[in-house]
Amino acid sequence: SLIEKMLDYGGSELVNSKNTYNENILHHAAYCGISDNIIEKIVNVGGKETILHRDRFGNSAFFAACYWGLSLDVIRHMIKIAGKEALTTTNFKKQAPYSQNTRVQTLLFEEGGKEYEKLLKEQKTVELKLMDLLMSNRMEEAEKALQDG
Repeated sequence: SLIEKMLDYGGSELVNSKNTYNENILHHAAYCGISDNIIEKIVNVGGKETILHRDRFGNSAFFAACYWGLSLDVIRHMIKIAGKEALTTTNFKKQAPYSQNTRVQTLLFEEGGKEYEKLLKEQKTVELKLMDLLMSNRMEEAEKALQDG
C-alpha cells in the first residue's frame, strides 16, 4: 500500500514527525481507524519513542490507542515494544490509559499490575466502573458499588 511505501521510505523520521498539536502519526492512526497491520508497521518503525510520544494534552499515542478502541492484538504489541511505561505514562490531568473494551482493559490491569491499578484509583476525574473493580479484584468496593446502585 501507499502508506507502507511511505513508512519504508520515511522511516522513523516520518513516523516521529509532529503536527502543530504535537501529535505523531500514531495518534492519527488511532482515531482514524487505520488497519491493524498498518498500525503495527508504524509501531515497528517508530518503536517506543512513537508509542510514548505525548500530544499537547500529554496523551501518549498509547493512551490514544486505548481510548479510541484499537484491537487487543495492537495494544498487546504496543506494550511488548514500550513496556510497562506505556501503561504508567499519564497525561497532564494525571489520567492513565483506559479502554472501554473489557478485554483490552483486562490486559491493561494484568500488564500494569499494582502500579497501574494505583494510578486509576488516584484519578479524580474518572470513576472506576464496576467491571474495573471486579477486574482488579477489589470485591468489597464492587459490592458497595452494587449496593449504592
